Amino acid sequence: PGPVYGGDLYYQKGCIESIRASFNPLASCSVSGALPGYFPAYGVFISIISLVTFQPVLQSMFIGSIIIRVLCMIIFFYLGIFYAILKSLLI
Repeated sequence: PGPVYGGDLYYQKGCIESIRASFNPLASCSVSGALPGYFPAYGVFISIISLVTFQPVLQSMFIGSIIIRVLCMIIFFYLGIFYAILKSLLI
């Protein structure tokens, strides 16, 4: 990757690698002394995916991206249904 995209990618990958290696979410570079760039929850989520699927961190980031997108679609689908039901009850 290029310098702008690649630097961000490798910084996040390093944060996830440190969580994965130490099993400690607070050992991530996003909370231990560096400027916080990412929430530790994302790093913990991806490191769990990496440990469960035995995939490298970069592949786990792609898998996590798909999982997050699918969960968001499901949530918005049910929110839309809830909104439609609520709107029909108020009319």
